[in-house]
Amino acid sequence: MVKIAYVLSILILLNSCYTYQQLNTENPDYVVGKRYEIRMGDRKMEKVLIVAVTDSTLVVVQDNTEMTIQKSMITESRIRKYSVGRTIVASALGALAVIATIGIISWNSGSNEPFFVCC
Repeated sequence: MVKIAYVLSILILLNSCYTYQQLNTENPDYVVGKRYEIRMGDRKMEKVLIVAVTDSTLVVVQDNTEMTIQKSMITESRIRKYSVGRTIVASALGALAVIATIGIISWNSGSNEPFFVCC
């Protein structure tokens, strides 16, 4: 039971606070230094960092490898945005999971004295 609480606590605390917002496929505006998810053809979505933008190409870094991609080959793209709502919810759930873990550990320790005293 304690191991499950530890695993749940870690998963909630490491939850991503970013979301990806769909861009206009006709004429997307790429910004140098921003992170995107792009799809070329029928491939899976790949996370990239934009290094340079020209009229017809993008220079991106993916897995520490710099490559040039033709804009016409991109079929779908999303920009990474910071999500305040997800951050607040993930932080609150993480705090509750940590408190529950401490409660489970102190309850199962067998001693009559509390592990954590509040107020």
